[in-house]
Amino acid sequence: MAPRNLEQDVDALAQSLDEIRASLGKLTDALGATAVDAVAEGRSRAEAAATAARVRAEDAAASLTREIEARPLTSVAAAFLLGLIAGKIVMR
Repeated sequence: MAPRNLEQDVDALAQSLDEIRASLGKLTDALGATAVDAVAEGRSRAEAAATAARVRAEDAAASLTREIEARPLTSVAAAFLLGLIAGKIVMR
């Protein structure tokens, strides 16, 4: 068997550990960047969904307002009937 050189083994081990540390550092940086991107994308999607919901709600309110203005008596009658129905449901 060939005699081992302890210093060479220790140096090789130290070099391997340095390479592992560097790889872990790169991995940590990549994961951090991915997490930051995911959070930013999540916020962007949430903001886009909130904006779309707000626009739809404003459109629905405008449509309802136009309908009430176009048919005021029908709107009053519908509101009265809905009130009667709600009252009956609550009284039970």
